Amino acid sequence: MIYPAYIHHEEGKAYGIEVPDFAGCYAAADTFGDIPAAVQEAAEVYFDGEDFEIPQPSDPENYKDQYAGGQWLFVDIDIDKLNTRKERLNVSFPVYAIKEIDQYIGRVELNRSEFLYQTALNFIRGELVDSSTLVKVKRKAAASPKSKAKRKAAVKRKAPTVHKRRA
Repeated sequence: MIYPAYIHHEEGKAYGIEVPDFAGCYAAADTFGDIPAAVQEAAEVYFDGEDFEIPQPSDPENYKDQYAGGQWLFVDIDIDKLNTRKERLNVSFPVYAIKEIDQYIGRVELNRSEFLYQTALNFIRGELVDSSTLVKVKRKAAASPKSKAKRKAAVKRKAPTVHKRRA
């Protein structure tokens, strides 16, 4: 969604950015081209863990008396990334994995859901492991002692999992 952002800039300094529709949401960018990413990140931090409605974009004319000495820029903010509403998800893990997860989260004072979604997002964003680790994991799995025929037989013997859809 396109939101107005007010840009302040002095020569030799970073761009200061304010998003008036999100009261108290500020960002800074070293270059003009970095402004959209900085605004997106600031909006994500602003809404993180909050439970309030995302406002509709306003007209910068509504703020003309409050802002001077800068310029308006319209920035496309991905509001899907701002929606922190929780949605239930049914997942299955081996019992040993649940025990290990629970032991870990007990030490770091998180709940299972928080830990799993933060870990998944960090992994997706490349903040958890690097690509060389992923390659090693894939190679290790490929070098498994089970032959292809044995793996196929094991898959055939395994009972299918049935998932029912809720109406």
